[in-house]
Amino acid sequence: MRISFFLLMSLLAGLASCGPDGAKSGVTSAMNNSAAPDTAADATTESLKLDDQTAPAFLRRYAKEHPENQVVMKTELGDIKVRLYDDTPIHRANLLWLIENDDFPQCAFYRIIKGYMIQAGNIGFYKTKLGKYKIPAEIKAQHFHRRGALAMAAYEEDSVSLKSSSRDFFIVQGEVYEPRVLEALEKQENLQLSATQREAYTTVGGAPALDGHYTVFGEVMEGMEVVDRIAALKVDDHDWPLEDIEVTLEIVK
Repeated sequence: MRISFFLLMSLLAGLASCGPDGAKSGVTSAMNNSAAPDTAADATTESLKLDDQTAPAFLRRYAKEHPENQVVMKTELGDIKVRLYDDTPIHRANLLWLIENDDFPQCAFYRIIKGYMIQAGNIGFYKTKLGKYKIPAEIKAQHFHRRGALAMAAYEEDSVSLKSSSRDFFIVQGEVYEPRVLEALEKQENLQLSATQREAYTTVGGAPALDGHYTVFGEVMEGMEVVDRIAALKVDDHDWPLEDIEVTLEIVK
């Protein structure tokens, strides 16, 4: 989830002066606000740009004020409906906040690895309206990378803190593991899988090597056939689809 993304970004960095989180670029830093508004309702795109310091507290308040937990991702290949988990409130609120304030003007599935995952986010090189920031990890043992899991991407420099990107997410397609293969993977990757994880990975499928490294904050409710269609698309040497798959995100209220 890290190496190929940075390789891709390094190739594209020279095309524009600014880029999405994780890309080496000339993006102007987000405003360093000394304090966020008392309530999330007080915030507007004109009055607030989040940064690493202000984002967590603001998003926790936003989560309390916005209980919505379903989002539809609309693509030309069909819709994907996801449920966001209440026990990952910062990640849930972050996605709602960005959608509500239209901060995904050029969102697309830009990285596809069949049998693994499809990754989306902002591909337009622009200055984000709501600030550039990362999100503290909310990794929960009960939420793992089974088929259909929704998680946020992370970057190499955050391999210790496990902070998430604020704008790049992925959906696990995964594969079904034979028990002996999964056991070998556990030893190879030093995984400590629960009985629930083992059952899921040997029946439904997923990507167990990702567990513990990324925050899973939701799951696909409807539209896994769309995920499979996207995953089957032809890609270039950097896992970028040959045809753009644009995404429109809408909150279900």
